[in-house]
Amino acid sequence: MLEAFRLPILRGVVVDGSDDAVARFSRTGGPVALKAVADGVLHKAAAGGVRLGLGSADAVRQAAEEFVDRFGARLRGLLVQPMASAGAELLVGVTSDAVFGPLVAVGLGGTVTDLALDRTHRLVPLSDADAEEMLGEFRAGEKLFDPGRVPAVDRPAVREVIVRVARLAELLPEVVELDLNPVLAGPDGCVAVDARIRVAPPPTDDPALRALRI
Repeated sequence: MLEAFRLPILRGVVVDGSDDAVARFSRTGGPVALKAVADGVLHKAAAGGVRLGLGSADAVRQAAEEFVDRFGARLRGLLVQPMASAGAELLVGVTSDAVFGPLVAVGLGGTVTDLALDRTHRLVPLSDADAEEMLGEFRAGEKLFDPGRVPAVDRPAVREVIVRVARLAELLPEVVELDLNPVLAGPDGCVAVDARIRVAPPPTDDPALRALRI
């Protein structure tokens, strides 16, 4: 679904156990990230369900077995992804307001996102100008997108992600929550390395139509 909106997503494969994880690592041809897919776990890294830079079959197997011990019956699978290039960690997401409808959120991502709560929100539909303004509205944005920052962050690429997420929220009211976290933003683009989506029946009384009636 995310790729249908041309969002930059780092592809991964969910496997059942350590043997399958090792086999997928062998086909990847380079270091991988291994992530636990477990019931009740919203933020994998904060729950101890992420291992990065695994460069050998033994390392992948050990990480997989650690996840089995940690999560037990809640573990539904193991997500194997190629390692992404380092970058600034951002969050781009969608929340739903009972009165106003979908809101796009942009802010600081990674494991600190719920601690810092450094985010800004806008209603959809969203223009390019709206997305550009959002980049300077959260506290970390001014430094992250400073033209002299080293390493640089690709501002137009992040802005494009915001606009496309807003379009998704506008066209798919069933998506009541969406988190792209982290979105790794570097000098030559950005990519979402993890995503969470919650769907629910859309409201029968559209807030936008209700506002027009008022």
